[in-house]
Amino acid sequence: MNRAPLTIKDDNAIPEILWRMEKWVDCKLKGGGYGIYLTDKYICISGKKTKIRLFEPDVLKFVANIPPPPNTFGDATPDAIGVAVSNASDMVLALYADRQLIVWDTQNPKTKTIAPLFSLPSHTSAITNIAYYSNENNDDILLQQQQPNGFSSDVLLSCSLDGSVRIWDLSETTDKSKGNCIACFDPGPKKSGITSMDIVPGDLLATGDESGGLYVTDLRTLKNTSSVNGDESAVRQVTHAFVGQVRQSGTEFKGKRRIVTSMENGKAKVYQVSGEGALELVQEIENSVALIGSMFVENGTRLVSCSEDGKLSIFSATRKEIKLQIEGAADCKLTDIDLHPNGRYAIACGVDRCLHIFDLKTATETKSYPAHPKKKVNVRYANVDPSALFVAVCCAD
Repeated sequence: MNRAPLTIKDDNAIPEILWRMEKWVDCKLKGGGYGIYLTDKYICISGKKTKIRLFEPDVLKFVANIPPPPNTFGDATPDAIGVAVSNASDMVLALYADRQLIVWDTQNPKTKTIAPLFSLPSHTSAITNIAYYSNENNDDILLQQQQPNGFSSDVLLSCSLDGSVRIWDLSETTDKSKGNCIACFDPGPKKSGITSMDIVPGDLLATGDESGGLYVTDLRTLKNTSSVNGDESAVRQVTHAFVGQVRQSGTEFKGKRRIVTSMENGKAKVYQVSGEGALELVQEIENSVALIGSMFVENGTRLVSCSEDGKLSIFSATRKEIKLQIEGAADCKLTDIDLHPNGRYAIACGVDRCLHIFDLKTATETKSYPAHPKKKVNVRYANVDPSALFVAVCCAD
């Protein structure tokens, strides 16, 4: 389906067609969907009892089912709780509730049987986050080939409540029988599980843990460059903002980087990251309700924070001060939030089974749409297509 990109009107109004539901499809995942991943080729949905389904993103046409993992039978089938997809090689990485990590080959699924390429050795506790990066399809990835650590262009990172991060080489040279864990390290204290992670420009990995700690690791040497010990509630989300010039081959990194952590106790903490990866606390932002996420927009000059009770707060973010500008709220609790690529709108999932659209210039809710015009479905997660033409939503039923 070819369609010209839609623009926001001069009076800041949203064209109705921009938020119109283009297509609805029943994923037939009894008990709800657990994970969603959107690429140019697939929308990948995961759910209970190993169910993973692939759809075409433009028209939501069903493509294929990912088969159950080998050696799973009857009632012993684990839930598929997370998925990640490679644009470059059509590999689907599936995370299962029994801590299996399996990479599936989905090239030509209509003519070729989908088969597991390899299984990755599991962490010793629950895996809380996975991330797939490739030089070929991700401008932010700074894990370049020929670095001292030997990373290839296809790299997977996983973090776990066992306190460790593992880095997997998924390149064509990998031994398909077992995968290739090229690194395993503990960013912080072993006793504290990792709950969130984010790749930061300059070959840095930021991780947050159950105790509220934040740790920065240099991915070239796998050494800790800075840490903030936790003595509070768990970190729910770690995200970054970047202003400056990305380090080119043979030159040093130039630019300003910030990290924000969203906490279960409602706090958001903003840190400045030096060129060497050292952390400097800029400011703490208090909130009485647990945060579902905090994200920077406009090159890190504004910060959007959203809490479970539906409150949206927008801050200006200068070098020395994070200052509240405006606040707004949905009329219901929220479960997830994502930002429109133009930095002017936020899309949130509500417990009222609707998508809520916020104007980030006024913090007001401009539109709300049922996830389905007829069926009552609970929306859990939203992911905005990089082209800004579509929003993919994962539902609980």
